[in-house]
Amino acid sequence: MQLYEEFGDSRVITGIGSALYYKNGSGKFSLLLPLETVPSIASNPESIEFDVTTSTTKGKINGKVTLDEKEVDVYNHRDNMRRIKALEGKTLEFLKVSPDYSAERFTGTVSITSQDSTSDNPEKATMKIVPKSFEGFIENCYDLIQPTCHFSSEIESVVYLNSASKDKTFKATVELIPADGTVKATSLTPSVATVTCTGGNLVITPVAKGSCIVELEASKEEYAPWTTTILVIVK
Repeated sequence: MQLYEEFGDSRVITGIGSALYYKNGSGKFSLLLPLETVPSIASNPESIEFDVTTSTTKGKINGKVTLDEKEVDVYNHRDNMRRIKALEGKTLEFLKVSPDYSAERFTGTVSITSQDSTSDNPEKATMKIVPKSFEGFIENCYDLIQPTCHFSSEIESVVYLNSASKDKTFKATVELIPADGTVKATSLTPSVATVTCTGGNLVITPVAKGSCIVELEASKEEYAPWTTTILVIVK
């Protein structure tokens, strides 16, 4: 077959690198959560038919745009749940960012609900986005977004310690991206366990029987912070 005109599209891209950002306290947009699917809430306007007696054809005009609710899967663990729970009930500004730094901007609310658990699949939850307004397409969002200082090393989600062996602490090396970020370590119940993190060296010390959450916040100037948690159980 001979083509009238050979014209491919060299700009085709995959969704690798796309992400959902939200406006944080700095006024910039930073990553909401790592997602398998990045939702788009843009819709075409409905059509409204009109008919006049002085024409042999019926016509249509654009009507209102319906913004559909979106549900996406997220991995269900303590950090993701507490992150979204802290944002529930608030009207947020979002950017759906594509790999070429074009974006869709919209406002809405988020909520999260756990899914059923199985033995052969990762734990998942459903994040629901209820849009309030669509603010349009942005050709270049690069200056609107802010990178996130986050953890590159694996952080234990649960640590077990013994109150009878206070000299037997939990130790780990914490690494960040970027590497020169800082870590702030906080025990929410220091009467159960204390924590320090100096120069990337994390130390958790048992105090008394019980359990507590330890928060680790990664931060760097001009970066959005990221928090992960450890459940410490002292027996």
